[in-house]
Amino acid sequence: MENLQRHNNKDQWYCIKCGTNNPKSVEKCLECGAAKNGTKKNTKPIKIKVNYSSNWVCDCGASNSAASSYCQSCQEPRVIRPTNTNFNAHPASTVNSINPETAKKVIIAASVFFTVSIIIIMIISDNSSSKASSPDTENTVTTTHTEYTVTTTHTEYTVTTTTNKKTSTEKKTQSSVSVGSLKFGDLISEYENGSTIIIKAKITPKWNNKTTIDQNYHNVEDLILNKGYDKYDEIQYWAVADMTNGSENKVISFTVSKSLIKKIKDGSVVAISMGDYVDDLYIHPSLKE
Repeated sequence: MENLQRHNNKDQWYCIKCGTNNPKSVEKCLECGAAKNGTKKNTKPIKIKVNYSSNWVCDCGASNSAASSYCQSCQEPRVIRPTNTNFNAHPASTVNSINPETAKKVIIAASVFFTVSIIIIMIISDNSSSKASSPDTENTVTTTHTEYTVTTTHTEYTVTTTTNKKTSTEKKTQSSVSVGSLKFGDLISEYENGSTIIIKAKITPKWNNKTTIDQNYHNVEDLILNKGYDKYDEIQYWAVADMTNGSENKVISFTVSKSLIKKIKDGSVVAISMGDYVDDLYIHPSLKE
């Protein structure tokens, strides 16, 4: 340890508070305002003790020993500069580090989430494939157990998740069938609902209203006699037609009961008289004129 002394240059004096060289004519330091010779009025001179632990480099570029208070090249005193302290900086030892147990839990949680996401995607994909199957499937219930095993590895942690997925094909309560064509008009669609068949047709007007209506009865009679529709307990039939205003409207609908199906099958009821036996008969007003 040593005491810093004033600069011995006769034209300047050295401020021992901030290390600034000042002209001899000024009484206060031009940099920090301290009194000349490091004293203030009615105060004792101030001495600063500095512990030099390494060599220092003068402003002129010369390297000096740690014990030297003046530059050996230019004879300027060693300038004491405050350490550039960054109060926002933290030593490496004080930086918060991730707890290994916490890191392990985070990795495991991420792995499980990734695994579950894959399984969900697989299930959705299988369900979509099942829905895309043929609508003609009926009276079948299948159950399959598929085991998905997904292993996710991250550094030394390994998470394995296994789940069972149950898929089933439910019994179709309504499915489409096709007979190809009707005797009169066009077959638009037909669906089975248990022992009931629902038929939708499109007809074209004939030369009079009665003939236009009767062609629908002939369609049902042909289905029962020639295409096996006597197997149903009920036939629901309705037909549409193009109207004069350009729209398409329902012009007739009716229900054929099981007993009536048998009578048509055995010939006791024919098409032209069927209108007297069907249930829920609807005829468009324009066909009643």
